[in-house]
Amino acid sequence: MKFEWSPSLGPFNGAFVFMSASVPKMDRALRFLDGPLERTLMLRIIDRRVDDAVQSLLAHTLNAGGRIVHGGQPKILTTITHQASHWKVAKGIEPPVRIYQSEYFKEFDSPPGRDRLEMSGIGKIHWVSADLTKVAKDLEISDAWIQNWLARQTGPGAEPEKSRALLAMRLVMLLESQPKAAFCIGGMEGIEAEAELFLELAKSGRLKAPARVNVIASTFGASAKLEGEGIEIVDRTPPAPVQEKHTLMKFLVAPHEADAWGSRASENIPSPSEETSRRDLERRVSYDGILRASLKGIAQAADKMG
Repeated sequence: MKFEWSPSLGPFNGAFVFMSASVPKMDRALRFLDGPLERTLMLRIIDRRVDDAVQSLLAHTLNAGGRIVHGGQPKILTTITHQASHWKVAKGIEPPVRIYQSEYFKEFDSPPGRDRLEMSGIGKIHWVSADLTKVAKDLEISDAWIQNWLARQTGPGAEPEKSRALLAMRLVMLLESQPKAAFCIGGMEGIEAEAELFLELAKSGRLKAPARVNVIASTFGASAKLEGEGIEIVDRTPPAPVQEKHTLMKFLVAPHEADAWGSRASENIPSPSEETSRRDLERRVSYDGILRASLKGIAQAADKMG
């Protein structure tokens, strides 16, 4: 069974939600694998939580008549393609999933799922010039802004051309799609860069969205380290563990009371033992309720703003 997507499905009415997400790598900065357990296990936990959060955000956004925009991170593309396979769209309607890719990566092997996503009709790939100078000129972005952002686009040791290409892609992605909201899930340096870029573009008025980034901190990685003005942690208490495997139907229609999330935040609960922490972390969790509630709140706030 496939669900038919349409902007008329819900309150987002075709507007975009920006999803910044990735899974940390063992050969990159190990600070993104910080957590209560050893790093090999943390990587496995992060991988699963990111996968579940991405699927839940995608399902609830589409079900609310919204669209997802993402920068084409290879691991996340696989998850997006899997969830999008449950949807169909009528001819003549712009696909609800938009993936931006830099031409810097055009000669690389296609990430798993990218071609299949576009062939399905649910997603569309937008290629962006790697020429940052041209992109900045076309978008009327000052050189001072470019220099301020450039050093923070990639991790240490990255080729300058890659940093320039990623900044060009991120600027075009955000300014073209004009997302109504942003969510950060897991990740590494790219999540930090995209959160900062979204906030600064919103504060400057280049994005017609509140200067706020919704962060799912329990997915660990860079998302657990974001802080400061405009950073909204939407899961201040850990998500409730569930035993069953996630399915599309569960994301869309299963009852889940979001109010149960924050109600225990101020209680003095004893710290669990390491074994209890290990068992709780290894159990699958549901992001269903918190993401549904977050998207509902975003839609309501947008309505009040007109």
